[in-house]
Amino acid sequence: MATGARWQDPIGLETVHTIVKKIIPTWMDSLHPVQLELVSAILDGQDILCCTATGDGKSAAFTIPGLILVEYNAHLDAYPAGLPT
Repeated sequence: MATGARWQDPIGLETVHTIVKKIIPTWMDSLHPVQLELVSAILDGQDILCCTATGDGKSAAFTIPGLILVEYNAHLDAYPAGLPT
């Protein structure tokens, strides 16, 4: 990763939103802020601990990074280059 790009940077966060809207179009509001924080940290390879109430979207926060990486790697020319995969 020569560019030093991170998923937690503004371009990475926008890419997360773009991909989530593409792969899950029924999610009109995309990810909740806590989910976005978790997803971007996971994509950047950070260890995380999340303790929230039932129904806050923890399962999605741990599932979405895999789906994002599949989409990102399948269509590298459609997204900003250099994000960690």
